[in-house]
Amino acid sequence: MTVRAVTFDFWGTLVGDLRPHRRDAHRRERIAHLLTQHHLAADEPAIADAYADGWRFFNLAWTETHRTLTARETVVHVCGQLGHDAPPESLLVGLTDLFETSTLEIDPPEPLPGIERCLETLAAAGLPLGIISDTGFTPGRLLRELLDRYGLLRFFTGFAFSDETGVAKPDPLAFETAAGALGVRPDALLHVGDIQRTDIAGAQAVGAVAVLYVGHSAKDRETTTAEHIVSDWADFPALVTRHR
Repeated sequence: MTVRAVTFDFWGTLVGDLRPHRRDAHRRERIAHLLTQHHLAADEPAIADAYADGWRFFNLAWTETHRTLTARETVVHVCGQLGHDAPPESLLVGLTDLFETSTLEIDPPEPLPGIERCLETLAAAGLPLGIISDTGFTPGRLLRELLDRYGLLRFFTGFAFSDETGVAKPDPLAFETAAGALGVRPDALLHVGDIQRTDIAGAQAVGAVAVLYVGHSAKDRETTTAEHIVSDWADFPALVTRHR
């Protein structure tokens, strides 16, 4: 099948998150502040443990059920770990907003080198472009805002963010949703991402061409089943052209 559209993973593919630990520290500090405002006690070690367990809870759902938890679901779990099984709604709203918006406010991830020029080249060639992303704590509406901030949103016309589709990669629905939005069949996609388990396995399961991007993280390079590996975005448009 000739490639008729290209889809990109978000994290580690379009953008690199170089300082997530500062964001995690900010969230933990704000959790303590919001708990104090609601007259609920928790010391710093307890908050750190509960926050870490929130990530473990999130990753378990992501890997075993192919679903990304919403920020609110994770917040409810964190509160439970702190002994607050029935927190007030105002606290849940505040914590959810904290978890979601911190990505845009504290050391936002930045576009990876060469990606804008790559997207310009593909768009000029008339290829529809989309994003298939597992969203973590930050929902798709805010990831769109981040892309717009960097002038990249204009290149994309199809999206499959896991908080909006209800499924995470490698679930076929993620790829089918993006393909439908781009007006092509899933097996007419070329998908590029940085994780074998989600991006490569998921794309190949629907018959798409799979490309592993190793310019940010190369942890899956030696074990990937991808048809191609790319490390420099300057090389990507020529690779796509070979499949048209």
